[in-house]
Amino acid sequence: IFQVDKTSEGVVSSQLTVKDIGWEDEGGYICRARDGEEGRIEKNKASIAVQAKPVNVAKQDGEGNVTEAMELSCQFEGKPLPEVTWLRQGRTITEDPQKYEITKSTIADNRVKSLLKILNVKQSDNATYLCHGKNAHHSATAIVTGLVYDSPTVQIDKIVAVSQNKL
Repeated sequence: IFQVDKTSEGVVSSQLTVKDIGWEDEGGYICRARDGEEGRIEKNKASIAVQAKPVNVAKQDGEGNVTEAMELSCQFEGKPLPEVTWLRQGRTITEDPQKYEITKSTIADNRVKSLLKILNVKQSDNATYLCHGKNAHHSATAIVTGLVYDSPTVQIDKIVAVSQNKL
């Protein structure tokens, strides 16, 4: 919506209102005004910087075999760019060269992707993980599942000899 006002002293002001603003509305704008039909054209520049709370836009559950690695990921959109942390059972996961690798990559000026790589997977890593994105405006959480596969084990408690004629 564009609105122009003129005071009784002849001062003209204008206002541009963008409804349902989106990322595509970010950028520079120029307001041009002419004093009468033949008058000089005046220009004024303005810019719009769109900011938004984090929104989870993608997530990837992970799966892996015992003793191997498993990868989980999530993506958040927001501005300022969200800071991403991983949690398990209410505790923040920190990098550990023996167990966890966490990488973050900026996909766009408003989108970030985080990858949690779990090394030397154990049955206890079979769990629900939270990927948490936070910026100055709010936070959002994605629920990501890690599924661990293991070879079945057979335990023999007792061996009983059976004669051939009983088979």
